[in-house]
Amino acid sequence: MFCFETGVCNVLQTFWKVTFITCFSGLKNSHQVGDFQVATGGGFWVATRGLEKALDKINREVENLIKKSPHWRHMDKILQSVPGVGPVMSLTILADLPEIGTMNRRQIAALVGVAPLNRDSGKYKGRRAIWGGRARIRSVLYMCIISGICHNPKIKVFYNRLISSGKKHKVAITACMRKLMIILNTMIKNDACWNE
Repeated sequence: MFCFETGVCNVLQTFWKVTFITCFSGLKNSHQVGDFQVATGGGFWVATRGLEKALDKINREVENLIKKSPHWRHMDKILQSVPGVGPVMSLTILADLPEIGTMNRRQIAALVGVAPLNRDSGKYKGRRAIWGGRARIRSVLYMCIISGICHNPKIKVFYNRLISSGKKHKVAITACMRKLMIILNTMIKNDACWNE
């Protein structure tokens, strides 16, 4: 059964981990100019090593939290059974999308922000676009789909079919993101692992 304390710990750990990685990446990138390093007197690299150690500690703590909870461990197993879905995507869904498995396909796509929404007003017919939703999940889902196009046979066939029908690359990627999110939601709802 769901353990509220473990769930809260997972959410907080993931939030701080993502915030930490974002700040760390920005700090690391701000000190690079092309292939040359800006002279910082060595203090930057000492701080970087300390941040890397702290990130490793957070990773171990999050893994231990998942291992301790049978509910999270089972959901993690289901999510990672999908080709292209790894620990980062699984953890992101577990922490940032507690509603997974309780919604229908349209609701989950809108919640994540991969549902095509139209921009119509009166007689004006605008183009459909995605917006809103949970950006952190969407950005991890994008990277997951890039891997999934190569390693997931269902996503690969779907992507190739869209491209061959004349869809643009970004439109096809977004459609694949929506399809994968719907697949993951259905798997959690039916308590079933991936099968080819």
